[in-house]
Amino acid sequence: MGISVNFANSAVMFFMVGLLVTLTAVSCRDALPVCQDPLGCVTIRPNDSIQIATMLSMSGSTAVVGEDALRGVELAVAERDGELLNHKIELLSFDSGCNQRLGGRAAETIAENNAVLGIIGPTCSDVARSVIPIVNEAGLLLISPSATASNLTDDQPEAMVRRQRSFWRTVPNNLTQAQVAAMYVYQVLGKRTAVTIHDGTAYARELQQEFSQTFQRLGGNVQFQGSVVVGETAVQDILTELVVEEPEVFYLPVFAPEANLIALRLLEMNESEGITLIGADSLLTSEFAVSVESAAENMLVSGTAVHGPRYDAFLEEWSTQYEAEPMSVYHAHAYDATRMLMDVISEVAVQRGDSLLIGRSALRDGMGEIINYPGVTGSITCQSAGDCAAAAGVGIYQFSNDEISGKNWPPEIVWTP
Repeated sequence: MGISVNFANSAVMFFMVGLLVTLTAVSCRDALPVCQDPLGCVTIRPNDSIQIATMLSMSGSTAVVGEDALRGVELAVAERDGELLNHKIELLSFDSGCNQRLGGRAAETIAENNAVLGIIGPTCSDVARSVIPIVNEAGLLLISPSATASNLTDDQPEAMVRRQRSFWRTVPNNLTQAQVAAMYVYQVLGKRTAVTIHDGTAYARELQQEFSQTFQRLGGNVQFQGSVVVGETAVQDILTELVVEEPEVFYLPVFAPEANLIALRLLEMNESEGITLIGADSLLTSEFAVSVESAAENMLVSGTAVHGPRYDAFLEEWSTQYEAEPMSVYHAHAYDATRMLMDVISEVAVQRGDSLLIGRSALRDGMGEIINYPGVTGSITCQSAGDCAAAAGVGIYQFSNDEISGKNWPPEIVWTP
């Protein structure tokens, strides 16, 4: 029997074998390694997006702060043309308000999405405290541009074990801010008597306590420490009790709308003249200055001292993207937080072809390795407990008619320590 060879079929067979070998080689070359990260990995395939969530206040009286920060996030992403490592960046925005329940729901929703790499937020310290356990359990990374309560970055071993490097922030904590406020009114203005008031939030309680302790340590006399309840509208009685002390300084580290009500009532009582009114960064917003009008004239507010060539360049870019000027100072902290997160993602990602493998623990480790980062808020170094605020620190701002009339923002920095 003779053997017949079909060369056409043989050619096809050899072609298919060659193609299979080539595809196998390419497949092996592009195959991602097995995840060995203790917190797990996010796998990003070709055409998948890189997902970053924001959890900021988009409702209530603190919405102006959250909206300002969100624009900072958007600018950082736009700076990279919306792409990272050849993948589209997808921003997922959630409203955390300044409310623990709302923030908790937002955190739980984000935690259910296994593709999210990190979260910018939340806006408020009370929300941060309530969502850290959820974020930590999900292996996520949380970077806040505005949560300032000092105990969020408590460096005690037990607290650090509980957080597991899940929380970071780019804003100075309350202790620094309150100390700077007390130093300014005592050492620069020469004031010796003060009263304080808080609204029951962890933010306000800590600020008024640290201000009082610092002011007294410097030699001043704190004559009265009072409080109002969030949502309360009847403040005349406590203000009457407060002004009878004839203080030189009234320290008001509370949020709107309570702060608005207090400032306006003082003006109506004709008791604001002769009293130096000083607030904290919760009031460092154009909305507050415009809403209380003349009650804010010459008012002092402590906050991050953001200035310099990098910030000037940032504001120029802002003006090309948005018609309105910034409304607070947190846009800069949010911008830096987003850039840092994207750079850490780029640093730790394992890339094979168009696929990425990103370890969640590696992201947390990457944040802790940031040293002298060139932020618009200054040179940033992250401490092991989570504080990444720039060395530029805190300054004292003063409202003028230009801020009250809405013609200018931010106000002038009149002092930095």
